[in-house]
Amino acid sequence: MMVGLWGAAFIVLVLLPRAAGAQHILRSSAIAAAEIAVILFVLGWAVVSKVRFQWMVVACMTLASGLILAMLIASPTAKSVHPDEFSHLGAYDYYVNHWLPPAVGDPATAPSTSVWGTSYLSGLDVVYEIAAKSTGELRTLTSNNLLACRFFQFGIWGVLCIFAVYNRRWAFVLSVMLLSPQIWYIFSYFNSDAFPLALSMIAAGLISNEKGGLGAFLESGDTRNPALWVAALCIGLILVSKANYLPVVLVFLLWLAVTHLRLRLHTVVLEIIGALLVGTSVFVKSVPRISGWHVPFELAGIAFAAGGFVFFVWRCWRDEEKRAVFARLVSFTLLCIVVAAPRVAWDIHVNGWPAQKAERIQAVEEARAAPEFKPSVIVQGKGYPTIDLAARGVSLFDVAFSQYHWAATSLASAFGIYGYMTISAPNWLHHLLYVIVGLLVLLLLYSLQKNVPEQWIALTAVVMGGAVLVLASSLLLSWTAELQAQGRYLFAILPMIALLLGARPAQLPKRSLALLVGAAFVCSAGSFAFVALPALAG
Repeated sequence: MMVGLWGAAFIVLVLLPRAAGAQHILRSSAIAAAEIAVILFVLGWAVVSKVRFQWMVVACMTLASGLILAMLIASPTAKSVHPDEFSHLGAYDYYVNHWLPPAVGDPATAPSTSVWGTSYLSGLDVVYEIAAKSTGELRTLTSNNLLACRFFQFGIWGVLCIFAVYNRRWAFVLSVMLLSPQIWYIFSYFNSDAFPLALSMIAAGLISNEKGGLGAFLESGDTRNPALWVAALCIGLILVSKANYLPVVLVFLLWLAVTHLRLRLHTVVLEIIGALLVGTSVFVKSVPRISGWHVPFELAGIAFAAGGFVFFVWRCWRDEEKRAVFARLVSFTLLCIVVAAPRVAWDIHVNGWPAQKAERIQAVEEARAAPEFKPSVIVQGKGYPTIDLAARGVSLFDVAFSQYHWAATSLASAFGIYGYMTISAPNWLHHLLYVIVGLLVLLLLYSLQKNVPEQWIALTAVVMGGAVLVLASSLLLSWTAELQAQGRYLFAILPMIALLLGARPAQLPKRSLALLVGAAFVCSAGSFAFVALPALAG
């Protein structure tokens, strides 16, 4: 019944308008009002009929699969229409014929070099090798490497759909993937965002289940459940994926410490502040006015984090039962590190320590970058106008709000701006999604306070603190390196919301949850079908 229900909504919102040739139908206020009426009708029907939340999520993810597949096939492969897709393809192509990551500046990396003079092969991302080695048959079948890459992305989405079908808990956790069309968009073309997002969602589902395999290991030392090893594998791979997902790892570990060791609020705050200061110290080096402050920032951050950790260890060591759980949490953390260690060790072997690698990257940028992107040009205050804004004297406030509008653009592009930031859903649709997602987060926090009264404040601090880390890293990167006001950089917040959905899912207010998630899905489907597909197809 639910599939038919959402299928009817899909026909009303997608097929009929397209049959009428209205490619920009959402820009009409009259049609917008009609769509809102359809949304309310469909969702009212769903709530009254009391359809199980799991099957609603499965139906919605299935319909989203159709939209993703349509974009995957319909968008051109001969020209670049998606953000940096050809640069990502170059990194993929390297691993078609190689097994080991290259050194910075290796001539074989030249085809993957962008106008910036950099290659995605210079990072630690493992997605390119995994994609290349797992899609050999697809390359043969399609005779098109880019299409094979896109099917790899679609396969990742398919894995998440299987998890949602598997049981009700996973459907709750993965319902966060229905909140924005921008989420579906990154699964429709080749990039390095979808892989760590999927890993983070799987890890969030395993971590939020206190009675699952990972919880059983922490409480009793039971290593037989594969969930323990899957969680460690996911987190380890996140460590060697896109860097903006690093705060997610800290959030996962703090969540485990709160739920299994009763980590207190003040310790959570100390760890978050410590991480924020250490992270900020990395960016401060590029701000001429305060570049000398990077060492004090770093030392202060280490002091905060170390102080909180020492106090936490002291509390655990006084209690024999907690001491055992703490030791297991440390073991799990080390297991995650072991997964990531070979990739990091190889990078140090071929490129040297971080400072040496940074010098090599700068030399390659100078040799390969287009004239306006060369470091020697940028250091003179010339070249591309949105590079090194801090060094050009632009204030952080101007970047965020008054002049470069990082905040508004990042938020909007998390909910429906496609292509090279030139194809946008209407503002009213963005604002409607803001309201829906905001109400959902408030609902989840209220449910957490009601169902986990003894820990809800600390858990809220973990999630909110992690969100601050993600937002700060994106903003500081835009200020000190290159203006990148793109919502996909904020998607690391999604698995943090998923933790709230996975905590006590049986006690969540399901009707309200279904109403909000369903509303977000229908709005997102309209944006993807009416705005993204017509603009990018063909």
